[in-house]
Amino acid sequence: MKKFEYKAIQLKPTSLWSFNVSDQDVEEVLNKYGQEGWELVSIIDVNSSGTTTGYLVSFKREIV
Repeated sequence: MKKFEYKAIQLKPTSLWSFNVSDQDVEEVLNKYGQEGWELVSIIDVNSSGTTTGYLVSFKREIV
């Protein structure tokens, strides 16, 4: 039976006044964890009053 470990991280805005997370920030995180063997499971936006304030990114990788 396969076993997995999971990791969840939150991507937050680059500044207090900007509620955007750049595409480059997302790509850097995805590539970093992908190179370490983590597989993307989901990206969920975190919002407050209808405004996106960040993203919750979940990964998994098989335990060998």
